[in-house]
Amino acid sequence: MARVLCTLPNASTVINGVNFSLDRGQMLSDDMDAATAADFASIAGYKLVLEKKPANQTVVAGTITAAPAVAEAVETGK
Repeated sequence: MARVLCTLPNASTVINGVNFSLDRGQMLSDDMDAATAADFASIAGYKLVLEKKPANQTVVAGTITAAPAVAEAVETGK
């Protein structure tokens, strides 16, 4: 799954059927498939979000325990 950030002013909470919520002055999407995220990222004002896992993860009984993942937006060249 993938997510995107929308940095356009006055962005809606639903864009092309995808839910977005306010996150640090930008609109962050709900999870979506990679193809839909790539379509959004091809539009100026949208950025893909990469989920970064902390380096200090430990696996306990099949579950990963660590600090919450950090999201990072990446430019797509558009």
